[in-house]
Amino acid sequence: MTILLDSNILIRALEPASALHPLALAAVDTLVRSGASLVICGQVLYELWVVATRPIAVNGLEMSPADVGHAIDGFRRTYPLVPDPPDVVDRWLSLVTDHDVLGKQAHDARLVALMLGSGISHILTFNGSDFARYRLTILDPQVPSTLSP
Repeated sequence: MTILLDSNILIRALEPASALHPLALAAVDTLVRSGASLVICGQVLYELWVVATRPIAVNGLEMSPADVGHAIDGFRRTYPLVPDPPDVVDRWLSLVTDHDVLGKQAHDARLVALMLGSGISHILTFNGSDFARYRLTILDPQVPSTLSP
């Protein structure tokens, strides 16, 4: 089973002070021990960069570009990077129009388009409600029963 790691999982992995940090790490560990293949994509890394370099005052981690770059290098060494399928824009446009997607939710629809075009049906995320409208399997570190194979 292949599972896409959402940006919020990587962000919490970089934030030891967060209450979600141990949950993110434990979920990843559980899935790896179960034999799952965990993957990332370009969009997840872009979203990580935005949050990690943003000031704490606006819900960021206030990390330096060098530190975030180092963290991204580590994630890329650990998890395979799934490329965008050639039809990702067409899939995305179909999703956002079919599901009446508004505003920032279009970012999540793009992840779904990548997943569908890459044959990935599972996502590990703290924001399962963002993906509930799509036919995906949502794994939530806050709901341990979702992490069972």
